[in-house]
Amino acid sequence: MAAEQGIRIAEDGVAEVSMTEARAQLTRLIRGVREDGRPGTFTERGERRAYVVTPAMFKRAKGPTETEKAFRDVVERLERLMQDREFAEVLADKDPDLHDILEHGAFHILL
Repeated sequence: MAAEQGIRIAEDGVAEVSMTEARAQLTRLIRGVREDGRPGTFTERGERRAYVVTPAMFKRAKGPTETEKAFRDVVERLERLMQDREFAEVLADKDPDLHDILEHGAFHILL
C-alpha cells in the first residue's frame, strides 16, 4: 500500500485513506488489510473515523463468545473441585485421564 496510491501507513502501522479518496482506494485498502494483517482506517480531515479489520481481529476485539465464557467457567469450577482432596481421589479412581488433565492444568492450554 504505497502513499502515492492515496493510502498511507501511520506510525502505529495502521493504513489510512481519506474519506474523499476512499471509493477509489477501497479495494486496495481491503486487500492490504487481508494480505498485510494490519488494520486500515478511513480518515476525515486527518481524524480516524472508521476501521477496516480482518475477521480474526474483529473476533478478538469482541472478546470471548458465550460458549468460551461457559467453558472457562467450567474449567474454573473443576479446578476448585480438584482442591478438595476427597473429590480428587474419587475422580482419580473413576476417570484417571480426566484427573491427570485437571491435575496438570492442561485445560489452560485451551483457554
